[in-house]
Amino acid sequence: MNPENKTREILASDQLFKGLKIDMRSLMGSAVTSVSAGNPSLLSEIGIKANSDGTLSLSDSSKLEDALASDVRKVSDLFNSSDGLAVRLSSLLETFTSYGGEIDIARDGTQDQLTNVRTALTRTNAQIDRRVEAFRLQFEALQSALNRISLQSQAISRLSLQLYGY
Repeated sequence: MNPENKTREILASDQLFKGLKIDMRSLMGSAVTSVSAGNPSLLSEIGIKANSDGTLSLSDSSKLEDALASDVRKVSDLFNSSDGLAVRLSSLLETFTSYGGEIDIARDGTQDQLTNVRTALTRTNAQIDRRVEAFRLQFEALQSALNRISLQSQAISRLSLQLYGY
């Protein structure tokens, strides 16, 4: 939800992006196992917390300041070690954004669905056009029959006048 206007975001119900959001939350909340002993392995250890809306915020600036003052490499290790948060995030995003990745696959699937819908729409329109033409022909035939009946009725009326005088 957009807090300013309380409307759902465009991709809020898209399963691909829901999955990405869940994966990113999980990734950012899990411990980094490749940090050196004694270094922070969780964001919470340097004063960063995950909010209920999925964003991260600085919850304890003194923890971050202390960690940076103590040894900036310890904080860097949390993000840049072989299993660091930045490394994991980059890898996760690569699976989504690379050529042939999740977004390409989803786009191709959506494109196929759109093509199928267009094909079905074209087929349905053609069926409707055929039915309209059949109804038009039926109407013309009925109109012609009505005209013939009307002419016959007029002819009968004239004959009645001639025969019976009224």
